[in-house]
Amino acid sequence: MARNQTMPHTIRRFVGDAVLQRDPIGESPCQVHRFQRGDELYFLKTSPSVYADTTYSV
Repeated sequence: MARNQTMPHTIRRFVGDAVLQRDPIGESPCQVHRFQRGDELYFLKTSPSVYADTTYSV
């Protein structure tokens, strides 16, 4: 995932300099990326607005 101005500032600040890697596991039609900070593993899902009212956006 490219770091650009479309990612909200709060999320960019939380991710910091961590490397976002595409996560190949799961069944979501949305893009899911992961990053690690210390011993913690985080996931970041980006969802098109078409999925906003579905469980895919969660």
